Amino acid sequence: MSCDFLVLALQWPITYCRPPSNCRTGLPQSLTIRGLWPSTKFPPYPAHCVGKDLSLNMVTSIEDRLHNEWPSLNSGQSDFSFWEMEWNKHGKCSTDVFPDPLTYFSFALTKSRAADIMRVLDLNAIKPSQREIFSAVRIVSAIVNAGFGVPQLECNYLAYPSELREIRLCLHTNGTFMQRCPYNNLKIGCGLTLSWPLQ
Repeated sequence: MSCDFLVLALQWPITYCRPPSNCRTGLPQSLTIRGLWPSTKFPPYPAHCVGKDLSLNMVTSIEDRLHNEWPSLNSGQSDFSFWEMEWNKHGKCSTDVFPDPLTYFSFALTKSRAADIMRVLDLNAIKPSQREIFSAVRIVSAIVNAGFGVPQLECNYLAYPSELREIRLCLHTNGTFMQRCPYNNLKIGCGLTLSWPLQ
């Protein structure tokens, strides 16, 4: 199946693991990869396509990086099971861009590291905090000014103020960052202000 663009979803483990979620202990204190999703400008979005199943030997050369940068946060779910789930749901739908799992996962790792959103935000005095509240515009502007386009933000809207849960960057299929994620809704559950919880 062909796609129009790619979405690199980065998650903040602390917000993702808010109750009632069942997460492992010792959560990473950095943004981790949630997935790389081939997408289209209009629904239905590609998912669960037919393709080659993932086996660990396909990604052995990058396995250590995957454990560090694309871990499962869920208790009882191995990292490999998480990668397998993402490959089955999304990766198989991007074979016109990525011919095999190694290329798919390597691309996500490379682009996540190149963007280094934690560093981008830190340089703009935006960092996880127990007390500080940030404007959504300030977070978006920091990412835009760093050259990574207008992202899509997703928040835990059950908290007040809403808590930052995901930052999604959009890329052309050639690997360059888009100027703007081509979604109608660029803020999912986020208010004008939000928190980035430290614990």
